[in-house]
Amino acid sequence: MAPTTVLEYKHENASAQDVAQQIEQQIAQQVAQQIDPQLRTRFVEAMGLNATSVNVITTAGNPGASG
Repeated sequence: MAPTTVLEYKHENASAQDVAQQIEQQIAQQVAQQIDPQLRTRFVEAMGLNATSVNVITTAGNPGASG
C-alpha cells in the first residue's frame, strides 16, 4: 500500500499562489524526511563534481539595460 500524504493549507484570504507555495513546502518537508541522509550526502557530492556553465545575456534598448 502506498503511503498517504496529508496536506494542509490556510485558505482564508490566500491567493492560489500562496496555497501552491504552502503545499510545495509541505511536500518538500515530507520528502526530505524520507530521504536517507547518507544517500543525500553522496548525491550532493556527486552533483558537485559535475562541470556546469553560466551564461549571462545582456541587452540595452529604449526600456534600458537588462540581463
